[in-house]
Amino acid sequence: METDVYSSLPSTSIKTFMVASRIAVQDDPLSTDGTASEAMSTDGTASEAIAGMRRGCYNFNAGRHKHPERAACENARPRNGKMKRRVLWQPKQMLYREDCRRSMCAMKVFVPDYYPGFRCIAGACRHSCCAGWEIDVDPVMLKRYRNMDGPLGAKLRRCIDPDPEPHFLFSDQERCPFLTDQNLCEIILQAGEDALCQVCADHPRFRNYWSDRVEMGLGMACEEAARLILTSSHPFHLIPVSEETEEQSEVPSAEELSLRNYRDHLLASVPETGPAARLREYLIYRHLADALYDGRVEERTRLVDRAFERITAGWDGQSVSDLIEKARVFSNEVEYDDEKLEQLLNEP
Repeated sequence: METDVYSSLPSTSIKTFMVASRIAVQDDPLSTDGTASEAMSTDGTASEAIAGMRRGCYNFNAGRHKHPERAACENARPRNGKMKRRVLWQPKQMLYREDCRRSMCAMKVFVPDYYPGFRCIAGACRHSCCAGWEIDVDPVMLKRYRNMDGPLGAKLRRCIDPDPEPHFLFSDQERCPFLTDQNLCEIILQAGEDALCQVCADHPRFRNYWSDRVEMGLGMACEEAARLILTSSHPFHLIPVSEETEEQSEVPSAEELSLRNYRDHLLASVPETGPAARLREYLIYRHLADALYDGRVEERTRLVDRAFERITAGWDGQSVSDLIEKARVFSNEVEYDDEKLEQLLNEP
């Protein structure tokens, strides 16, 4: 592997960059794109991306959270030795919002340029997210399931346990009761994708919330998402896909813009090439934005390096399929487990 130019970046260098970036954005406080604006695409992929998005709790036309700081809290809990993901929505306090001002601009949504190409491979998936993962049912769909007619409605009501949160009752083989022998979803087959609960409709997507924008991505716990990311032929690139017209965005503070500029600086400084570069870009994009909520910029910079080293350990640098599998396992075991992620953050 090539030498990492910032794995040993001292804390003073990080702070110097953040301070310099803040001074730069203060000259133009109404700029909301920072250095990321240079990477924004204006091609015709927006409509394709919107069409490819599936209904979730965060719907682009309805049910939007009323505050941009609202983020997904992903808690994993064990079940027969496997980690389960629960998705709960709760507000998080952003640290860099003290001097934010209201803007007349709509909230924008950005995604990596590979995002519109994601499609669930359903029965062809070797590691189904419908097995071994706890699936909670959100209140909106719970109400719909309780009023659904026919055999499917009866089975839905029979297979939902209301305690402690409404969730599907899994079989002894740790499979969703609606996962067929062909690894297809019975709910989709009989009622369509619109009948999926929030967790199923959203997975493997994640969201990073800024004052003026929402950035969405794909988690590598999904093997198809990992394949799409690691086989991308060009560097990481964000594209706009939608504008939120239901409420106004806020103008980010200088500190928030400096964090985003620092994130973009790391993305532009990736020393690796090929799949290894795509892996590091993914880790930067997924984890640096969480410093908005805890201010741990240095720890999250080191987290990227530790995660990269852990995933690539033992990799021969040649087999992309091996790297995809290693990334999938890491994401499944660490990125969806708050306790393990915190341990990795706290490593000296």
